Amino acid sequence: MSVKTEAPTSVKSVIQSASGHAQAAIVSTEKSAVAAVEKAEGTISTLKTNFDGAKDFSMHLTEVVDHAGRTTLSGVAAINGSLMTYGKDLVADTIELGRKTIETRSLKDAVELHTAFAERRLAAMFQAAAAVNSLAQSNMMAMFGPFASLVKTAGGSADTTVKAAQKATLKTAA
Repeated sequence: MSVKTEAPTSVKSVIQSASGHAQAAIVSTEKSAVAAVEKAEGTISTLKTNFDGAKDFSMHLTEVVDHAGRTTLSGVAAINGSLMTYGKDLVADTIELGRKTIETRSLKDAVELHTAFAERRLAAMFQAAAAVNSLAQSNMMAMFGPFASLVKTAGGSADTTVKAAQKATLKTAA
């Protein structure tokens, strides 16, 4: 089936007809190009926002890791100090036990002296263990607290960032 078109009557009308078609094609192409640029600008804006969010998150993560490192070092130093005090007291107490053992007059006195020493050292050991445990717990809480905050913050912003990226991807694909 062919559609008959009328032959143009003059060269002028052919030129006008061709010019009209060319102008319509130019307008259509211009509209398509503007729409594509607007989509690209929107996607770039979304990506910039997402990048800025990731940059902020990584800076916050760096601060949290730095804090955790400093807290760990101070906790290790505190625990070390507690254990060193325990060790120093143990050595001093043991030396004193040796001196007093030499001065005892009877086996009964020596047994009482060593029993008192064992009771004192046992109590000191439990006290030192409790102090170390307390220091370890408080430092662990101080170290991991910022991580928990970071995870909560990242969870909310990550959902927002992922949704924005998905929308941008869908817009770009359309």
